[in-house]
Amino acid sequence: AHANALAIRPSFMLLPFLSFYTVISSGNSVTEVNITSPTNFTTKAASGAFVVSLGATAQFGYKGFFAVADFNGSVADVDRISDLMGSNLLSFRLGYNYRFGATAGRGVSFWLGSSGQVIGLDTNGSVKLADVIPPPSQATIDQINARCAEFRPNDPRGQACQEFAGKLQDWRDGTAPAASVQYSLKKKPKDVWNMLLGAQFALNRYWYFRMEVGFLGSRTSFLA
Repeated sequence: AHANALAIRPSFMLLPFLSFYTVISSGNSVTEVNITSPTNFTTKAASGAFVVSLGATAQFGYKGFFAVADFNGSVADVDRISDLMGSNLLSFRLGYNYRFGATAGRGVSFWLGSSGQVIGLDTNGSVKLADVIPPPSQATIDQINARCAEFRPNDPRGQACQEFAGKLQDWRDGTAPAASVQYSLKKKPKDVWNMLLGAQFALNRYWYFRMEVGFLGSRTSFLA
């Protein structure tokens, strides 16, 4: 599966060392669905999501060195999943800020850190098959019909295969199946922690250009 998103992040600095923010984002994901019986074929299921996050950032500095701790909790409304999905993200960064030039606030910063994502929720529900995957191609249906013809006349699997192929043909012709898919999901990251590496150029006190990458483990990210 893969996903992409677009987000906005308004923030409010309550104290010089403490700020609060919210992240509002929307995006979509695409998951490959592999069918193995009665024949092999692959289709794709696409779904959208709307995510709202609330977070807080604490930051401390001394003679150019700084430390940042950030925590946020998110709730996602994902299409075709009946329950809301929640997650918590905690990150730490240690770095150095070097100021130069005559312009107030101008400087460059570098940091190294770590990020941990906690998702541990179980979700159960039901969705219509036609809402999860698109109709199969005619080539796929022809392949299934050819597979059905290989069964002996008295083999009950042949009749079940033909019924299945007939329903797929009806679906292809415009009659969506009424069948539903029952699902049970256990959501958790493969690796909770990964590393962060970032840099920022401050043109002045008002304009900043930031880039950060997440690496190691099973989760990678890029922020600009």
